[in-house]
Amino acid sequence: MIRSLAGPPKTEEEDPEVGLRPFLQNVAYDVQDRFNATPDPEAERNRWLDSFRGSDVESTVFREALAAALRAQLDGERESFDLVVGWLLGENPPLARLRGSIGIGERLDRSNSFLMLRCLCQAIRALGFSGVLIMFDEGYRMVSLSSTRRQREACENLVSVINYCGHARLPGAMFVYAVPPAFRSDVAPRYEALRQRVESRTPLSARFPMSPVINLEELSLGAEDLLARIGEKLLPIVEMARSHEFNRELQLRNIRALAAEAVAQSLDVNSRRIFVKALAASLIDQAVSGERDLASEQVESMVRETNDALRGAPAGDEY
Repeated sequence: MIRSLAGPPKTEEEDPEVGLRPFLQNVAYDVQDRFNATPDPEAERNRWLDSFRGSDVESTVFREALAAALRAQLDGERESFDLVVGWLLGENPPLARLRGSIGIGERLDRSNSFLMLRCLCQAIRALGFSGVLIMFDEGYRMVSLSSTRRQREACENLVSVINYCGHARLPGAMFVYAVPPAFRSDVAPRYEALRQRVESRTPLSARFPMSPVINLEELSLGAEDLLARIGEKLLPIVEMARSHEFNRELQLRNIRALAAEAVAQSLDVNSRRIFVKALAASLIDQAVSGERDLASEQVESMVRETNDALRGAPAGDEY
């Protein structure tokens, strides 16, 4: 997960840089910019680092490693920065080098991976960010695991995540697990602690904001309205990607037509996949060859062809 870490982009036009290395470098750049105009930038940076080192992060080793990486980046010590980042990424550079230059004397492995995940969430808050969103397809893995021991370990980790969030030990952290219906019907009932935490008679809604389950088939919007809203959000993304400004009124008509047809041709959650793929193809084509209202037979053909291409794809996801 730490390899996929991405901070917020500086501007709406900028893509976020992905990975721990650019994340820490950008934090250091921001710190430099913040204190460069002060009478004693080095002293201010040291006070900021000391404040971070005193933050509430469970593992002293993890916290000190992050502080060492930030200090190395601020001081321009590239070799030390790469050494600590290598440890944080689980590459386990030689302990002799880590002990001698940074004082790290333990390895990262499966035994302490969950601790380090918690520490990362805590450290992100300590660095001044609002929080972190972590999204897993872990539920699919739990359903498919043939080993009872490994399935139990995965479920126990999920229970631990829920407990830590419930006890406010991971402030600002949101965990989202994508799971198929079989997770709740077949896997969770085998583990009482997990069943108690994910069991809910009602999905998340304005009336039940504390429900742990987001059922994609029981949302507050109707199927067609939901697809139209998704289409409205996709439109500016394609505009940015293709450097093309669409005729909004025209494209909203096309979006509505495709949404209605996708719902008509598909009776399950797969309508979302059909709609998104058909709309993306239409928008990309029209950005190149010119905008036009889609005729009803075109809409029907596009949705049918997309449906045929996606036939057999898994559907019925929950979160």
